[in-house]
Amino acid sequence: EPAPSPTEPAPSPTEPAPSPTEPAPAPGPSGSMPVPTPFDTSTVLTPSNGVCIVNGDFELDNYTAWNHPVTQNNANLTSVPGVGGTGLALKVFDRDHQARGGPIQTFSTSCLTENEWYEVRADILAEYEGTTNVFDCNPALYYIEDQDGGSCPAIAIFEPQTQVITQVLAYTMGPYNPNGWNEIYGVFKATKDIIDKGNLDIVIARAPTMADLTVDNVVLSVAPSGAAGKTDCTSSNLLFNGDAEIGDARSWFIRGHYSESKVEMASPGHTGTFCFKHAYHREKPYVGMLQEIDVDCFSAGSTYKISAWFYYLDSGGSPAICDKAEGKIYATNACPHFEIAGKLGSPSLGRKPNVAAAPIVEGWNKYEAEFTITQDVISSGKLWVTVFLNSGNYFLDDVQITPV
Repeated sequence: EPAPSPTEPAPSPTEPAPSPTEPAPAPGPSGSMPVPTPFDTSTVLTPSNGVCIVNGDFELDNYTAWNHPVTQNNANLTSVPGVGGTGLALKVFDRDHQARGGPIQTFSTSCLTENEWYEVRADILAEYEGTTNVFDCNPALYYIEDQDGGSCPAIAIFEPQTQVITQVLAYTMGPYNPNGWNEIYGVFKATKDIIDKGNLDIVIARAPTMADLTVDNVVLSVAPSGAAGKTDCTSSNLLFNGDAEIGDARSWFIRGHYSESKVEMASPGHTGTFCFKHAYHREKPYVGMLQEIDVDCFSAGSTYKISAWFYYLDSGGSPAICDKAEGKIYATNACPHFEIAGKLGSPSLGRKPNVAAAPIVEGWNKYEAEFTITQDVISSGKLWVTVFLNSGNYFLDDVQITPV
C-alpha cells in the first residue's frame, strides 16, 4: 500500500486579537476553521450492573473464567497491573490468530433477553510484541487489516464449535491514544439467532498478531436509552453520533482498506464543541467517513432526508470553496456529498448531490439531499452512509437522517 502521507499542515494561526478600545469583530457566516482536539475527549463509564461476563475486572486469582482458544495453544496469558497501575488486568502474548487470538470466555446465552439491546465495553492496551511500545492501529478501519497501523482490538462473539466469528460487538473508539490505554465500546441486539446459539465465546482480539493485548474492566450490560448504535425508530435522528458531541468517533468508520485515512475530533464544531475531521491520505473518492445503520427503521418506497454541515479543505489542507454542481462530483474541487447504499456498498442508491439553496462559502456549508429506500437495500440488512469526495478532505458535523 502507498506510504502514509506526511503530517497534515497545521491550521493557519488565528488572527491577532482586536484592540481593547475597539469592539471585537462579529464572526463571519462560515465560522473559524476547527482545530484537532486531544484523543481523550470522552470516556465510557464502567457499568456496575453487568451480566454474562465473570471476573471482567480480573481481580479473581489466576484470571478465573478466562482462557485462550483451544486452537491457539501458543498463546499465553498472565496477570499484570490494571488501568492506572491499580488492580489486575489480563495480558495475552504469543498470539497466532488475529481474529480469535485473545482472551476468551464461554457464556450461556440464557443470560441475555431476546431483542434486548446490550452495551459492551473494556479498557485495552495494545503493545508491540515483547515490548512496552504502544501498538499503532487505526480505530476507523471497518475491515480487518493485518499490518502495522492496521486494525485495533475489538470484542467479538463466536461459536466454540465452528470457530467462526458470529458478530463483532464493540470496537476501539477513536481517536486513538498512542500513549497507552484505550477504550472498546459497542452495542448489539440479542436477536433470536444469537439466543439460539446456546453457548458463545466472547473474545478480545482483532489486532494483528504483532501486538500483545492487555485488557481490563470488561462489562456487558443492558444498553441505556440513547446509547450510540442502539436502534430507536422514534428518535429525531436515525443516524448515530451525528453531532460529535459525545466527544469521540464511535459509530463512524472509514470505507475501504486504507489505513492512512483516519477520523479525528476537532473543535469548535459547526454547532457545539466538537466536529469530525477526515484526516490524512484518501486513496479513492469513496474512501470517506462511513456509518452502518440497521434497516429496522427504514421501509421500502419511503423517502428520507439526509442533512449535514461540511467544511471543505483542498488537497493542501487549506480552507477552500468547492463546487457542488450535480455534474461535478469528480471535479478536483467538487464538494463532499453522500452515497447511500446497502451493506458493503451494494446495492447503491447513488451519490446524492447537494440541493441546499445556500451558496458555497469558504468554511461551513449546509448539505441536503433526499433518497428513497428500495427493497433490495432493505434485504441487504444494513444501510451504508458514506461521504464521497474526489479530492481534498473535510470537517463534518450535524449529520442527520429523518423521514420526509
